[in-house]
Amino acid sequence: MMDARVFQGAEVLTTAQKNANDKQWYKDKIQMLDMGNNRSTYNSNGVSEYHRMKVNYDLFNNILDLKDFEYVCKPFGNEVGELPAKMVNRDILSNKIKVILGLEATRPFDYSVIATNPEATTRKEQKETEMLKDFVINSIITPIKQNLEVEAQKQAQGRELSKEEVAQINQQVAEQLKAMTPEEVKLYMERDHQDPAEALNQHLLNYLKEREKTNRKFNLGTKHAALTAKEFYWVGEINGEPSMRVCNPRRCNYDKSPETEFVEDGEWFSYEYRMTPSQVISFFADELTKEDIKKIYSDYKAYLTRPLTEDLFNFSQYSYNEEDRNTMRVLHVTWRALREIGFLKYIDENGEEQMTIVDENYKLNPEAGDISLVKEVLPEIYEGYKIGSALFKKLRPVPGQFRDMDNLYNQKLPYYGTVYDSENSVPTSIMDRGKVWQYYLNIVYYRLEMVMAA
Repeated sequence: MMDARVFQGAEVLTTAQKNANDKQWYKDKIQMLDMGNNRSTYNSNGVSEYHRMKVNYDLFNNILDLKDFEYVCKPFGNEVGELPAKMVNRDILSNKIKVILGLEATRPFDYSVIATNPEATTRKEQKETEMLKDFVINSIITPIKQNLEVEAQKQAQGRELSKEEVAQINQQVAEQLKAMTPEEVKLYMERDHQDPAEALNQHLLNYLKEREKTNRKFNLGTKHAALTAKEFYWVGEINGEPSMRVCNPRRCNYDKSPETEFVEDGEWFSYEYRMTPSQVISFFADELTKEDIKKIYSDYKAYLTRPLTEDLFNFSQYSYNEEDRNTMRVLHVTWRALREIGFLKYIDENGEEQMTIVDENYKLNPEAGDISLVKEVLPEIYEGYKIGSALFKKLRPVPGQFRDMDNLYNQKLPYYGTVYDSENSVPTSIMDRGKVWQYYLNIVYYRLEMVMAA
């Protein structure tokens, strides 16, 4: 068993301990957070959370869960059977959801990049000072320039200029020497000015918006929210390129406190992808060996020949989805753990004091210019993928998670989103609110059909 220092009841392992034994620590975490079929929660009526979501998705597609109507269709029990009428869905809800999706589709993507680092702030202040300086200088020089221009015109033409000609010359000079007033400078700096770093990243953001088709993905996320009260996205990198994905709430599992609004601030999040072998190979690229590829195709063949119900979600009376049977299960798990790092103060080659971050194994070296070393325990986000039943890849700390060096305690999981209308209760979606009226209408028409049959 590995040695571990205990910090407030949690193990603080070194990087070497986490990577020991072919990264067994990562594999154990993934196995522990792989809930299998034991992930369903139930509301006060004993209805599974995943069953509720499945019913809502089906209802949007005009499919009824007839078990919800057994007390109407089979009031005398299964032995007697269904009464002489047919329960069908008379849809009044899907168009309301589609109106919401239409409104979301027309929303502009108006996100802007704002630099907050000290260097960018200094450049902005310098630009503002420069523009104000130009205004002061031009305010002094402009009248002198105007008089010189008028005198020059007089001498050239040998006559007095008319008022209209003088006004035209003055207007031309004013346009050439125009500078923003202090109020205009302030408004320009607040609304229009961009630091070079902001301009570059704004172009990158606009490029990614088109490449990732963010409008379509946000629209799909809105649909999930309207049907399930849950909206989740994954943001990360695939083969070195930034990417964004919409998460199906039926394949998500997570853990967060009641005081935490967003899942990215929770303790862990897992998501089940369904991929074909070619998608798996493309996603993991050069991390796969020839033996790994053989195992992937071997597992895929097993998926095609028999349903692996132990690897699929349990939807009560619902069986697995047909598309799931023709794909492989790839489970992505992300979680928080503790990591010890050191804050090192040292003297650089120019004789100036600097600070940098070092790992937990670094030893203070005064001869090299080290001044002090303070060690702290910080949260860090880790991830790993489980392909099929026993193939683990990308076992590592999540890349790019330390975005703010001034706040190293605020790391986010790569899954972003929230659960709507769940305070002190169960999640309640727009579909949940309208479903009772949809059911009521179906029952009224069912009763009417019974009367007509009589």
